[in-house]
Amino acid sequence: MPVTREYEAEDYEINIRAAERSHDDQARSLAAMQATVIRLGSEALRVAALASGGSAAAMLAFICSLVANGNAELASWLPWSLRAFVIAILCACVGFGTTYFAQLFHTGALKRQTYVWEYPYVENAPGSAFRARLGTTFNLLTAVLTIASYVALAVGYLAAYRAIGIVGFK
Repeated sequence: MPVTREYEAEDYEINIRAAERSHDDQARSLAAMQATVIRLGSEALRVAALASGGSAAAMLAFICSLVANGNAELASWLPWSLRAFVIAILCACVGFGTTYFAQLFHTGALKRQTYVWEYPYVENAPGSAFRARLGTTFNLLTAVLTIASYVALAVGYLAAYRAIGIVGFK
């Protein structure tokens, strides 16, 4: 098939349409993925914060009740579990902050991408890749804080169980 101006114009239009579809698909998929990751991280942190806060409040009330009823020996063992619950709350609270920074850096990376009209149609600008790495780092930090919160919660439960098993109720 001979190359004519008409053929080149048609080929150019096809390339432009492909680029537009690629730009739209890229923006749509990255935004959806980012929103899903942030939402799931926030939900996991919310559960950890609620469980830890409830456990800490219940443990504090339990310790006060034990002291008021003259069972100070058992009450003296329970601050370890209360500390673990407070650490779990702190991890969850810091985790909420890291989700904000993850969102901030991922959004910054998306805004700095360059849309071009030749394949691959989307290129990272100089600051885009760095911001994407920072966003991923904060996502990982959020995951670590979420796991740490659940681990501290489990440690708090085990410490309370062990204290009651060692000292017992009187």
